[in-house]
Amino acid sequence: MKPGIPWVRALLILLAVEFAGLRPGSFGTGWHLDDWYEVSLTVQGPEYADGVRGFADAGIYWDRPLNMLLLPLVHRLSGVSSEDPLPARPWVPQTLLAFLEAGEGLLLFLLLERLLGSPGLALTAAGLALLFPNRAGLHFRPGLIGQQLSQVLMLASMLAHLRWRESGRSWFLAAGAGLYAGGLLVFETPMLAPLLLAGALAGRSWAESGDPGKAAREAARCLAPYAAVLAAVVLWKFAGLRFIPEAMNQKSEKLSFSVSNAAKVLAAGMGCTTLWPLTLSCLRLRDALAELGRLWLVLPFFAVWAALTLRSHLDRGPIPGREVRWTLAGAAAFGFVGTYAPFMVSAHHMPYVNGILSRVNGVSAWVGGLWLAAGVVLLPGRWRGPCLGLLLAAFTWTNWVEARAWARAWEEQKEILSSLVPQVRGLAPGPSSILLQGAARTVHGATVFDSNYDLGWALRMLTQRPDLRANVLGPDMEVRGANLVQTSGGVVTNSYPLAVLRVYDHRTRRLGPAEVLSPPPPVKRSVLFKLLFGPGMDP
Repeated sequence: MKPGIPWVRALLILLAVEFAGLRPGSFGTGWHLDDWYEVSLTVQGPEYADGVRGFADAGIYWDRPLNMLLLPLVHRLSGVSSEDPLPARPWVPQTLLAFLEAGEGLLLFLLLERLLGSPGLALTAAGLALLFPNRAGLHFRPGLIGQQLSQVLMLASMLAHLRWRESGRSWFLAAGAGLYAGGLLVFETPMLAPLLLAGALAGRSWAESGDPGKAAREAARCLAPYAAVLAAVVLWKFAGLRFIPEAMNQKSEKLSFSVSNAAKVLAAGMGCTTLWPLTLSCLRLRDALAELGRLWLVLPFFAVWAALTLRSHLDRGPIPGREVRWTLAGAAAFGFVGTYAPFMVSAHHMPYVNGILSRVNGVSAWVGGLWLAAGVVLLPGRWRGPCLGLLLAAFTWTNWVEARAWARAWEEQKEILSSLVPQVRGLAPGPSSILLQGAARTVHGATVFDSNYDLGWALRMLTQRPDLRANVLGPDMEVRGANLVQTSGGVVTNSYPLAVLRVYDHRTRRLGPAEVLSPPPPVKRSVLFKLLFGPGMDP
């Protein structure tokens, strides 16, 4: 790379930003939501191969075959077993996530440095992207380590593609295509991330030539190899899987497009990339003051160090000229579309600024880092340091609160299970359904127990009762005759006979018959709250 910032120094800076600005309090976080089901597949035997076989037999993971190899390994490294599915070493997947994210930051820096020609601007954007507080659901969930790895592979693919364009060597093109295919076969969420590269190249071409047609051809040339690989992988996922008896692709049943849903996804995505992370940081200041304790003594030192470090590199370069501005604008615009376009055909993945669906914002954090870095570099020199310091401090206290929330949610799960499991083991043999009430479903958006999918699999593994059913009492439930039913969109999704239903009230720590059921009312937010924080924000 050009003289400026050696990649080793950039990596060390980004590692410090990752571990200090994002990770404190997160290393005790365990399983959430789908993780419980996936762990149940891993522990079907004592060996790693047994876990892979469990995922293969489940059928639904064949569209992510590399993830099918990755997750059993992560679970084994975490220390799970068929006797105890709780992780003995929860810090292992959290450490892997941290190093993957730092690697993502380094690759983003290298990519932006090549595209923008400004190492300081690239490093500032990468640092802000790492801390951009709109994807807590991706940062701390072990089950999403595949999505994080996929984003790393996408960035590596784009760097290889750039080397091919610069050198003309075909093996760089092959490497880029292979890395992209690998990313798709691990986790398909960032499938359109290369649009960021295409937008940057198109913006640069337009700035140089003033010809929109040439810019469009530049973008098409960039995207052509990716389109070919994507078509092959999509063909595999929707046609090739039919030739594997155990395989199935559930996504084909969930795809649908409507103009109204697409507009909602783009509007929510715009909020998650611009306003809502900033308003979330303002709201989290209250929580940080109440919860962080002695960490407040560390925060000013980290924010000042990070701001001075990034500013010192930022000030070395001139204010970006027209070519850099157009390149940056193209990357941000196309990157935004690439983040959210896949979810325009799904009604089940609306972008939220926090909570589990914030994982949808994986690539948009790059866009957020870009536009913030561009805003900072356009400020007068004396304002850059204070602005960076304020942003980094706000993002840091927000991330610390979110990290502690996921760790607290895990502790809540363990507390519920420690009281509930012995009582369930004491039930007479035969069909039983367990209903949880009186426990928090989330902690600042981080999921405790939320459905039959997490609580049910946790109880089945810990009690060794595969016939057991379990769920959490929610506003979507009501008593109809002799059954408690759960509905979604007017359709009954679960039904529990009251005769075999047992209710565990976490407030009293007692498991008893279903005598009085009072489902909680739906949570309602004001229009102003939705505008400021988004419809899915969980305070």
